[in-house]
Amino acid sequence: MDFNATAVVDNWVSHPDKDVFYDHLYKNWDKKVVNSITEESLSRPYPSFVVQVFGWRRFASLQRLLTSLTNALYFGVKVDIQINVDGDAGEEVIALVDSFKWPHGDTIRNIRTDRLGLEKMIMSAWSPASDDEYAIFLEDDIEVYVFRENADVLSKMMGISLYTPRWNEIVHPPLKWIPSDIVQNSTLFMFQIPCSWGAVYFPKVWREFKEYYDWRTSEVAVRKFGSRIIAPNAHSEHTGSKGAAGKTSSFTLTKKKLWVYTVSLHEDDSFLKSRKFWNDLNKPIKDLDVFDIYHRKVPSVVHLFETGLGALEQLYHTNRNTKELFKRFYDGNNHCVLDLFGSLEREEPVSDEKYIIFQPQLGFNNQLRAYEDAIAYAHILKRTLVLPPVQSTNQSWFSLNSLFDINEDKLSQYINFTYFDEFVDLQLPPPRRMIVLEGLTNFLEPNNVLLEKHGLDSPVKYRIQGSNRYEKDIKRLYGSCDDDILSFNTLFMGFYKFDTRTKNRQHSKAVSGLWNLKHSLKNVVSNIIQESFGKSPFICIHARRGDFENYCSHLAERIKKEPGLLKTWLRGFSIDKCYPSNNVISLRIQKEIQKFGPVKSIYVSTNKPEEFSQSYLNTTLNVFNSDVIMKGIQNNPELLPMDMKTDDLLPFLEQEICYHADFFIGNYFSTFSRRISNNRKSKGLPSICSVLGIISLIQSFFID
Repeated sequence: MDFNATAVVDNWVSHPDKDVFYDHLYKNWDKKVVNSITEESLSRPYPSFVVQVFGWRRFASLQRLLTSLTNALYFGVKVDIQINVDGDAGEEVIALVDSFKWPHGDTIRNIRTDRLGLEKMIMSAWSPASDDEYAIFLEDDIEVYVFRENADVLSKMMGISLYTPRWNEIVHPPLKWIPSDIVQNSTLFMFQIPCSWGAVYFPKVWREFKEYYDWRTSEVAVRKFGSRIIAPNAHSEHTGSKGAAGKTSSFTLTKKKLWVYTVSLHEDDSFLKSRKFWNDLNKPIKDLDVFDIYHRKVPSVVHLFETGLGALEQLYHTNRNTKELFKRFYDGNNHCVLDLFGSLEREEPVSDEKYIIFQPQLGFNNQLRAYEDAIAYAHILKRTLVLPPVQSTNQSWFSLNSLFDINEDKLSQYINFTYFDEFVDLQLPPPRRMIVLEGLTNFLEPNNVLLEKHGLDSPVKYRIQGSNRYEKDIKRLYGSCDDDILSFNTLFMGFYKFDTRTKNRQHSKAVSGLWNLKHSLKNVVSNIIQESFGKSPFICIHARRGDFENYCSHLAERIKKEPGLLKTWLRGFSIDKCYPSNNVISLRIQKEIQKFGPVKSIYVSTNKPEEFSQSYLNTTLNVFNSDVIMKGIQNNPELLPMDMKTDDLLPFLEQEICYHADFFIGNYFSTFSRRISNNRKSKGLPSICSVLGIISLIQSFFID
């Protein structure tokens, strides 16, 4: 059969059915004809390649590799080869290299007299002449097959592996690892760990890695960081036996890059005869399975960045030395942290005004705290804050204006803001991104219904982990994001403090008194207080069973993850001890009441009113609960805001009652108690819910 070289190239570039083309090629190809194709005959320019071969004393395997390289298909493209032989090699190995003839390009023989070892030999072998020069690293114990163009592009991919790893060398001792047992839907997969057995490396990233490697092995770096690599569970400097793999783990934390490789799953060449393999070569990279550095299957490449960024944040905040290590990564406000993920194609911004919005979550006071944290974010990032509606316990929504008399003039002096309904009317098109903040968050997961309903979330959500609650960190992570909308899944406890005391005071002033209950609702509370307590002193107690249960469950989870807490923060902690008995709570309350002087009544904010009855508390004091609020609203139904149920109002009305109590006892882990305490403090009224005070209810279970 006449096998025309030009026809091969034309078919290669334009054939609509790639698997049919490769079937035809492998049945009919003539190596001499195909390799005689000139570079000029290709339809578009191609980068240059250099094959880097590494050998030492294995004559037979080196010969096998060189033979397979010689017989590979290059389509007439000039490919140079450099053969690197370490010191003390055998005579037959040196003779093989000296006599080797390479018909596809120039040959460079690098036969060393001194013994370097694989790592240093690899690092000294190649320095890319330009970003168009690619290197293929091959150790002498493998062989290669056909080079093939990969038409898909992933900006975060650093190379293409020509082998399938069979061992997990991150752990010690190494464990056998068979990826084909895990991946069923493809013959290829993405992998985070590079190796020198056989892989194509991309020049720009290799150059960056060499720069990092030179610094990482310098005397300054070793003196500051020691020789231990920054890779969790790494059992040696190299994280395995194959050269620079371990150092790349550290390198990827410091660069806006990620080591990701496509790897074939098969152990022998039978897959070359499979139509599925050739079809898989044309499969989009985004459809391939992804494995992380620990050989675990993960949802996507984005997940690798989320995990890496979380580790980076933790290192940045827990080790003073790592701040220097990451200084090139943290280059002030010159980049947006979301650009690291690179998984969402974005159009140019369409609005001159930049917005920030967040998803409300359950817990009314948690929501108010999130509003205040969002105000700090908006001030720091100079973005317009979109104030979302309040989410009720029954998953309904109501406007802030229906509940509070917001001091808009005061707030507008601090930030630009708009209400959710007004913002939705703008109908801004994409781009937008959803950020999921990890770390100190509420016990209850946010509900994404609001943002999803109005298209304000993103198909790709980025999980940002670590401590980003300070002004400098917020600027560093999001200061240069040019997205029209930054959409956060939660901002509850997303902010801690500004860089200066002056800024902290300004923020406190901006949010203090911001959430003033509607005047009509305050009148309801005044009537309830007058009818229930008259002018006699009364105590307000916050003792919701759910707060204890949530807090204790949270402690239990932390102890599982950090057993050392048992010896430090939670001395003698046990779950049974954390859940207080009704009798313990009763005795504690009576003990504290005696310190307040003459009082006649107690108002208990609780979801278990039967546990705080007059008889149960063994007291002569009058005990009131939310029943008096329900009665007060029933007597004034016209005061109930539109679309709100009585249950929705209870937390705010109970807080208002506690604001006016003569004494208040709360718990230090509740935003409900915290808000009451802060409000009373501003008025000079006493409260007991300090984390350091022994009379906080929860603390009795650790101290008594």
